[in-house]
Amino acid sequence: MVRRFWLPAAWLAGAALIWFVSALQPVGSPIGGDDAHYNATYHVIAHAHYGMSLALTFMVFAAVYLGLEALPTLRPRPLLAAGHLALMWIGVVLILAPGVLYRLNRSPERFADARAAFALLNTVSFVGYLLTLASLVVFAAVLIDGLARRFKRRAPAGGV
Repeated sequence: MVRRFWLPAAWLAGAALIWFVSALQPVGSPIGGDDAHYNATYHVIAHAHYGMSLALTFMVFAAVYLGLEALPTLRPRPLLAAGHLALMWIGVVLILAPGVLYRLNRSPERFADARAAFALLNTVSFVGYLLTLASLVVFAAVLIDGLARRFKRRAPAGGV
């Protein structure tokens, strides 16, 4: 029974970790002083709703996988479903990591070429968005595979 629900539990654990990491995110762009003229930080500074919406997305996938596990005919392949979880998790980490680094270090604004530093952080975040999008393709493959296996099981033994 425990083995059966490991995937929804892993998605919920991911949601909890994202909520924790999003607490380290800056709430908005820095105001005042020398920091006010940097406008290249929009994607690096994740606003509070980014972390909450990403955690909610993980909770939705936990509910979907819980529903799929409850239906024995649509049970997903563990390796394919774990690949979806891993790809989504790596993407979300890459989305949130630049903001956390910015919050904890605040070093890019001290660099001689701060715009280049923010461009690198924005690129890392962009790659995270692409990986998250790719994970949705893997999720579609999970659903298609489950449906294909369901109809293959229902096909009569004689063919046609």
